Amino acid sequence: MEPRLTLAELRQRMLWQLSRSPGTRTDGRPKPRLIPASAPPIERVPWRRVVMEREVRAFFASLPYRDLDVVEIGGHAWSEAASSFRSYRSLDAPPYAPPREPLERNSCGLVIFEHALERTRRPRQALAHAFAMLRPGGSLVVNTGFLLKLQAPDLCRWTEDGLRVLLEEAGFTSIDTGSWGNRQCLAADLQPGLDWTGYDPAVHSLENEPQFPLAVWAFARKPATRAVPTRRHAALTHSVGVVVLSKNGAGRIVRCLESILESRFADELVVCVDSATTDDTASLARRYTPHVHLIETGGTLESALPSMAVRCSTDYLLRIDDDETLGGNWDRLSLEALVRSNGLTHLLLPRCWLVPADPQAQSAPRFIASEPWFPDYQVRFFQNDPGLIRWPANIHDPMEMKGRGMILFDRWIEHHDLVLLPRSERERKAERYRQIRPDKHLSNLYLYEEQPFDLLPADRAGFAEALENYIGHRAEIETGGQGTPYRAGAEIRFDAGGNAAEYLRKGWSTPEDWGCWTNGLRAEMRIPLERPFEGAALLEMEALGYVRDWHPTLHVRVVCNREPLGAWAIESSEAVTRTLRIPASAVAGKRELLLVFHLDNPASPADSGEFGLDQRLLGLGAQRLWLTV
Repeated sequence: MEPRLTLAELRQRMLWQLSRSPGTRTDGRPKPRLIPASAPPIERVPWRRVVMEREVRAFFASLPYRDLDVVEIGGHAWSEAASSFRSYRSLDAPPYAPPREPLERNSCGLVIFEHALERTRRPRQALAHAFAMLRPGGSLVVNTGFLLKLQAPDLCRWTEDGLRVLLEEAGFTSIDTGSWGNRQCLAADLQPGLDWTGYDPAVHSLENEPQFPLAVWAFARKPATRAVPTRRHAALTHSVGVVVLSKNGAGRIVRCLESILESRFADELVVCVDSATTDDTASLARRYTPHVHLIETGGTLESALPSMAVRCSTDYLLRIDDDETLGGNWDRLSLEALVRSNGLTHLLLPRCWLVPADPQAQSAPRFIASEPWFPDYQVRFFQNDPGLIRWPANIHDPMEMKGRGMILFDRWIEHHDLVLLPRSERERKAERYRQIRPDKHLSNLYLYEEQPFDLLPADRAGFAEALENYIGHRAEIETGGQGTPYRAGAEIRFDAGGNAAEYLRKGWSTPEDWGCWTNGLRAEMRIPLERPFEGAALLEMEALGYVRDWHPTLHVRVVCNREPLGAWAIESSEAVTRTLRIPASAVAGKRELLLVFHLDNPASPADSGEFGLDQRLLGLGAQRLWLTV
């Protein structure tokens, strides 16, 4: 058994193991000395600082340093370079205590935190003051330690990623972080006391082992122009962000971001730029927000959506593209109340396709107010929870959400693609979509000129008129005209090719191959008769119910010409023929039958926890119906 080691011996063994390089022998030979015993004491730069100081000096050299007014916070480590700057000031040796207000706003071009940020009780406040002191476009340098022995006051430590997040939250952009360390330097600095091992190039290695960072640093800039205000609404319980994707969008991104800022809607603005971008999109975006990221997209928007969402920290997200802007009423309080009171996970928003204004008529911008361009509902506002989202697998497929959704009509998204791109570019775009997705290329939306459509002004009045026309058109479809007179005993079929469409009125979905669902609490059929029935009649209906494990029974009440016929309790999702007697009083002398199905407890697939956009309240699934005397 190995003899018990004293604390001193245990410490010596730990230091020796840490300082060994991977090729060091373990056969009992004398332990290697980090510095030869005969070497005299040497006053040198601490070993742990060598690489960091080289990086900082290189950063200084990249700046117009002779024109800089410099403030060093927490000491005077860089006072030796003071003569190289236009001016130099040092504020407070550690521990640095930020004052209540920044000293002079927009007063300097470079702020240096020299091992000071980790020694202040309020590092975020200290960075906020530095941000205020810097002129637009000014630079920041932060030096700090990580795997170092404690040296009071020592309050915080950050990795590269942690330091980056801290600076992003403070509003800084163009953030570049670095770190250095290795096990030999770590072991050498673990000697008691406040001294640090001086660097001897003949003995010490500057090889970096990323798992053992001793020094961590960051360079950053204050945006050259204003950034998005990170305002929060005191009365709100959810945070809301906006995320934008752009590729070579220098000619589009400014209009998009300006509309977001003007709406005062978002707590956070994130811009994701395709890494294949070759123009100034990223630098333009940084004028509006510090949260600008380069991402791989795989060539399509749909493939980039997951990586876009993960870069956002808010509870809910609004997604728009760089060729879109916000229109209508983006009042935050009303939206918050709507989402909270209805338990919504997502919203569908109308999208308006704008067209070029007529230069001769000097008209205002207009949009296409006809289908399929309007209302073009899009799931753009959604809860930022990966467990609720199914991202589209292919181009032009919609994203799907679990939970309840709602369509909004008081706000919309304006799509500028038809305005920004000439016909030739849109033709190339349409051809690319045909090659990628021949079954869903949507080229008819982009090549609109030869098709019939209505135009309306792109303002609130125009949107309201388009919406009114759309709803009226839908109502006409629901109301329908007079159906073919019905002969007793004839079959009414509810499938897509059947004749039920002649008789269906309010409360029915679009017929499908198998039949047709009721949608809502009430569904009507208006059936003109070839001749009035004589005496009582019999209603026979082959139908199934929308029932599930979590919704086991559907209750239906049937009324004919305002007389109740009876009720069904449906517990099976298989189609079954059910009958009800129609009394003579309900049909005597009548040239028409009005059948009303009251669904007491319809259910939505969205309530099931399944993915999908099906928000219908489903009840009765009708397949065939007969009326016999």
